[in-house]
Amino acid sequence: MTLPQTVNDNLGNQWVIYPQGLLRQQGNMPLFGQAATLIVNGNQPNSTNNVNQARLDEKTGEYILENMNAGGIMVTRRILVNKQLGYLRYIDVLKNPTQQEMSAPPPPLQFIDSCQPECVGADTESARIRAISSRFLLFTPL
Repeated sequence: MTLPQTVNDNLGNQWVIYPQGLLRQQGNMPLFGQAATLIVNGNQPNSTNNVNQARLDEKTGEYILENMNAGGIMVTRRILVNKQLGYLRYIDVLKNPTQQEMSAPPPPLQFIDSCQPECVGADTESARIRAISSRFLLFTPL
């Protein structure tokens, strides 16, 4: 399927999944302007064939974006939209495509969101995704 894809949940929100797995939310009271930006070794994942495509896993219902390259690391993103409860779950799989170990200086992996100003309140603070960074990664060949 071609990206972007818009998915509606039962709570009236629209989740828009863009190339690279970037997320934007629209609808009743969107919590995020933009979220799920993945940065590996200072690079965002890009499709190796420059096609904005994803596939839908019929067993799990996940959107799968694969064969993306980010700083020499191959990335697959698995995105599940839970329409009933109104949330998304991301699984990012990183692979070293070479026969040698690869390392990266800190922070080699970042997951970033852009929260709307309304989500700063005390009752919604727990729903906010925080930027996640790893301190050091070592990618070994499979």
